[in-house]
Amino acid sequence: MDPVLIELRRNTYSELRRFLKAQGSNHGIADVVDIALRYFIQNFRFEPVPTATGGSWWKGLLMSPGTMLRLSDGRNLRFAEVDGDDLKLDGEPITPGNFARRVTKSRPEAWRDIEILFAGGDVWLTAGSVFPNARGFRRAREKSAKSETK
Repeated sequence: MDPVLIELRRNTYSELRRFLKAQGSNHGIADVVDIALRYFIQNFRFEPVPTATGGSWWKGLLMSPGTMLRLSDGRNLRFAEVDGDDLKLDGEPITPGNFARRVTKSRPEAWRDIEILFAGGDVWLTAGSVFPNARGFRRAREKSAKSETK
């Protein structure tokens, strides 16, 4: 890794430190900034994206063609890739949830274990870290946290 120095407003930095501490996160500031910037780059658009560019939507996240998902079945990693407008496993269209079920034979909460490599990227990110506030994910995450404390 070849780090660079970026400017960050002091109050934003302080707020982020407090937030991470309150969440009990073990992520460092640099990790969180990297995740946030990658999310911003992947999702922010100055103008609407034409549908001709393709891509597959997952809970409010547009995964552009070439984006890959991976998941372990306990012994091997399995991969699905966005091809055109579809996420595909072994050449057949599949949803992220069905990808998780097919690979693990059990898990219904795909966001928890699936990792994403955005097209052109070089870092695999867990789905929950990429879009923790996306529609449906926050609810599932809260439900999971409640069940783990029981």
